[in-house]
Amino acid sequence: MQSDTADNILWDRITSRSSSISAEVRAAVSRISFRNESVVRPLHRMLELASSEASRTSNPLLVVAGRSRRMAVDSHKRELDQLFTDRGASLPSEVSNTFGDVASAFVVAGGNASLVVTQATLL
Repeated sequence: MQSDTADNILWDRITSRSSSISAEVRAAVSRISFRNESVVRPLHRMLELASSEASRTSNPLLVVAGRSRRMAVDSHKRELDQLFTDRGASLPSEVSNTFGDVASAFVVAGGNASLVVTQATLL
């Protein structure tokens, strides 16, 4: 609950045109694509969006993925397993456990994107 609240506050602050945000942050945010989508297969949709963006521009694509929270309600394990099957790929479980489901989907899909994985510290 605390993590969701912190995420939502930060998201609202960054995506608003608030005057409390520095010019540098506003300039960086203007080059970022923000999307809210509700889909049945979020990993597949994320890969479609990244592929579409990469083919649309000659600029390098940087994907920032957060690690799943412990005891999270949402799990993408089943969809990730389907991606592995669809692509005839496999990853050691340590990779998925280390990177998280979202980043692991990018690893399995290959593609031409740089990937940064973040995780907030638990206090």
